[in-house]
Amino acid sequence: MPFALFVAAFFLLFLKSPDALTYPQFWAEDGAVFFKQQLGEVFPQVFVPYAGYLHVGPRLIAWLASHFSYSISPLIFNVSALCIDAACITYAALWASRIFGLYVVLISFFVIPTAGDIFGSITNIQWFLQFFLVLALLAPNWSCSNAKIANKLIYIPVLIAALSGPFSTLLAAFTIAIYMLKGMKRSGVNFLETRNFSVITDASAYLWSIFRKDVLVVIFIGGAIQVAAMLSNEVRTPEASMALSLDQIKQLGLFIWPEHPYVSIVNRWFTPLHVLLLGIFVTTTVSCLISAYKRPRPYIFLCVFLLMYGAIQPVMAYSKQQANHTLAATSHYFYFWGVVSLFIIGRFLTSHVSPVRIPLFFVCFGVYIYMASIKPNYFRRAPLPNLYWENYAQRIAAGEKNVLIPLNPFSWHFVANAK
Repeated sequence: MPFALFVAAFFLLFLKSPDALTYPQFWAEDGAVFFKQQLGEVFPQVFVPYAGYLHVGPRLIAWLASHFSYSISPLIFNVSALCIDAACITYAALWASRIFGLYVVLISFFVIPTAGDIFGSITNIQWFLQFFLVLALLAPNWSCSNAKIANKLIYIPVLIAALSGPFSTLLAAFTIAIYMLKGMKRSGVNFLETRNFSVITDASAYLWSIFRKDVLVVIFIGGAIQVAAMLSNEVRTPEASMALSLDQIKQLGLFIWPEHPYVSIVNRWFTPLHVLLLGIFVTTTVSCLISAYKRPRPYIFLCVFLLMYGAIQPVMAYSKQQANHTLAATSHYFYFWGVVSLFIIGRFLTSHVSPVRIPLFFVCFGVYIYMASIKPNYFRRAPLPNLYWENYAQRIAAGEKNVLIPLNPFSWHFVANAK
């Protein structure tokens, strides 16, 4: 079953971004950061931060690719990214199958509208690794013939995931808050003296009871290292230094390559589709919060935890960058929140047959088909413009200095110097 799920997830990821394998190219930081900074280096650059934190997973992949011809580096990057993404989806499907339904979980990762940049890119594996990180923290919902071995081996991928993005710090902060609220219940502290606070402490006590404390220790170690990296480096994505103006492109004699639809999707964030998506995410979250108050039970507590963890991400991204694209509901900042919302909606629609749910299911299906027909780029990543990486790879291999290499999305670039 796990291998079949992995193959299915990999195939669906390929359908979402087929050009990742048919003519592989670097996407943004794949080339401008991870390939460039590994170029000519013997050891993996795992301790070199970018945007203020460490990216151990992408750095290890870049190091692996450095042992092969430069011409196939993008292919190694993309295959590795698709494998990691598929593995995370497989883990999530296995973990949540008894709660939300196996097929609901599997499909949710693919039907949600996105800008498409997260598929087949080592830069964005962190958005899938966070699912593994969060769910690994929770007690597993399946049995394993080698459970003891599996429980120990999980520490290694958890640590790599914790050191491959900022999510270990966010998750650590959430668990600290939950522990404090749980402690208030145990000590009898209820400073609000209301049912609201009682529900919060009950939820916190339940969540703390299903946390794997051994995995939590690993997450805290990774989170502490990431915090140290953030405190000693600038927590900013230096995109401006990697993007050329039109005047610079003309002065350098570069051709003007097409702009990928990703750019317009995230920059035009206040569209009917974005508003609809945001409305779905907010409605799902508010409905679960109301349900937790009126009918508190473990399933709802878990849903609220996952939804709140996802909902805080675009808020934090906007507070950090102050950029409108962080508000686009199709951006990767909303991906966790959106996928979990679909988990919950899918379970509601498929849990049992009723006169209300059957027509509601077909209405949702009809709206989805309509949106997919008029906005195909939101459901399947448009092919990246072919920038003929092989030509640049040959120049680098020949030892040419200061090779200016264009990247997707439009105007990104980097200068390569073989050592």
